[in-house]
Amino acid sequence: MNQKAFLLIILMTILFIYNTHVYPFEKEISGNFFEMETRLKLSKEQSEKLLKIREKYFSDMQRLRYEIFKKNIELKNLYFDAAADESTILNKQKELMDLRQKLEE
Repeated sequence: MNQKAFLLIILMTILFIYNTHVYPFEKEISGNFFEMETRLKLSKEQSEKLLKIREKYFSDMQRLRYEIFKKNIELKNLYFDAAADESTILNKQKELMDLRQKLEE
């Protein structure tokens, strides 16, 4: 009984910390796009441009994350492949680093 209560208290503490300290401005960051439009007092044209930029950004990021995911799998397969030589692995690592760098730009 004491162990269950202790685990429950720890879990509740972690959830409380996570919800209040790690992302204190989550509502501001992930809030409704149209609320941001109102707060910034954007014209309809500006809002449309901003929405297009945002959609393009998310599309590009999704594509890059997928490419990184694929390269990670390919690299892991190379690690387990006894026939893979060092240069092949190094090339795949470089490709992966280049994609990660693009993601951070």
